[in-house]
Amino acid sequence: MEEIIRQINDRRFISDIEFDEEDGKIKLWSKRSKYKISIPKKVDERISYLCGVLLGDGNINVGKKHINYPRMRIRIFNKSKSFLENVNKEFLDIFNVCGKLTKKKDKNCYILTIHRRIVVIYFLKIIGLSSGKKINLVIPKMLRNREFFKYFLAGLYDTDGFKTDTFGIMMQGSNYEFLKNIINLLNRFYGVKSRKLYYGTIKTPFGIRSRCQFHIKSESMDKFINIIPLRHNRWILDGPVV
Repeated sequence: MEEIIRQINDRRFISDIEFDEEDGKIKLWSKRSKYKISIPKKVDERISYLCGVLLGDGNINVGKKHINYPRMRIRIFNKSKSFLENVNKEFLDIFNVCGKLTKKKDKNCYILTIHRRIVVIYFLKIIGLSSGKKINLVIPKMLRNREFFKYFLAGLYDTDGFKTDTFGIMMQGSNYEFLKNIINLLNRFYGVKSRKLYYGTIKTPFGIRSRCQFHIKSESMDKFINIIPLRHNRWILDGPVV
């Protein structure tokens, strides 16, 4: 707990800290704000799930202006409003923070935005996520174990995974090493086997982009569904989801 307080105790943003023995959370008061924010003293399955969501359809942004008091925010995108409402409930229950849910103009997409700097600092300094563009994604070290990795994967697949009639459950992206590590850990921790990781290029409105993808082997499909605690309602729908 002392290490968490040391890493997150940035006096630019925090006015006071206390530890609540009853619920095992660290309470922090934000400067220039009336809000009291809770920080868990250890990682659990819910934090692991949120990390997967953030590396999937999420983004952490730290403004370059105002270095001493930069703007920070978390944004999560999804077509399902109910899914983001449930994610928002997790932030409220864990951090005592409620985000703002909006609909993207002219698109079938919703955005959950969290503006609390302390929550952003927690994911950056304690968990080890990165801000800005997702150029080199990394599985957080503290989640690379049998206990928490499945919850991390659930958040990642709920946002970035998909299902087709031809190939079944799939994952794709531009980070080859990141996806390769997912394949290896799925097999090591749970015995879930995947097809060989495909690497190629696709043409986009922004130019030629690299694209990697893999899918779960048919004989491991049931094991994957039974072990990985997926939440998104698209996984229980009939037929292909793309």
